[in-house]
Amino acid sequence: MKLHGGISIADDGLNISVRGMHTQMKMMDIISRNITNFSMPGAQREIPIMTSFCEYIGSHGVNTIKDTQPGRMRQTGNPLDFIINHSGYFQIKGQHGVKLTRDGRFEIDKDGYLINLNKEKVLGSDGEPIQFHYIPGNLKDITLDEDGTINLYNKSYNRKEFVGRLSVASEDGTPVQDVKVIQGFVEDGNINLMNETFALLPLRRNFEASRQSFIILNEQTNKLIQMLGRGQ
Repeated sequence: MKLHGGISIADDGLNISVRGMHTQMKMMDIISRNITNFSMPGAQREIPIMTSFCEYIGSHGVNTIKDTQPGRMRQTGNPLDFIINHSGYFQIKGQHGVKLTRDGRFEIDKDGYLINLNKEKVLGSDGEPIQFHYIPGNLKDITLDEDGTINLYNKSYNRKEFVGRLSVASEDGTPVQDVKVIQGFVEDGNINLMNETFALLPLRRNFEASRQSFIILNEQTNKLIQMLGRGQ
């Protein structure tokens, strides 16, 4: 088929079948990642989206959007387990800059810094890592206000002392104003294992159909070449 402007599109069944398989494989890979991350705290579901030109550009036309709905709440009782009870992310000082995460499983290192399980420092609302003045002997002396303020009970003076305020940001890095953080809980991924498993079924059927189409067309092409080679 020729289009005005000199653009030519000449497709055959083999190329169409291959592009179909690549597209379905990419979508299955996205859903498989969701299934793998099912039990990962803070994991957010990726939703595969096909563009209108996917039939021409194959897997390059598959994009993803992130499901930002909060995941399942699981009570742990650990004073350093925090969850954000709405959209938003904790800010972490990573090796290559600031990282965003919903995983609020934190610890205190030997220098008193609040860190994640990867030993990266948790940032406060002032943009600096949160650091305790001293390491508490009992983690239950640590309390968290809904606005993300971390306090440490000082037994010597019988009072709470301010440690820092967690930085909660949106996906584009903008600070979240109405913060609601809860202590003693872990947020599991917002992935429904049954839905993701069922979503794989039609993709596998489509992949198998594209595969069978490729095999049939390839066999026919080989037979035609052999016939031409024999002069038939």
